[in-house]
Amino acid sequence: MESYTVSDGGSGEPVWKVEARLPGTGRTVKAKDDENLWELAKRVGQDVYVILHRNEEYDF
Repeated sequence: MESYTVSDGGSGEPVWKVEARLPGTGRTVKAKDDENLWELAKRVGQDVYVILHRNEEYDF
């Protein structure tokens, strides 16, 4: 389910804030023993920063 919110922040100024909540894919991928985060991201075709954001509970 997708949900979008658009607002001007209540100030009347022409500044827009767009928030989107999208469901997670539920995909789980494990790093190989000798693989670092950059290599994992490349292997699975995902941006490193997306992996970091979606896994905040881990200390990379």
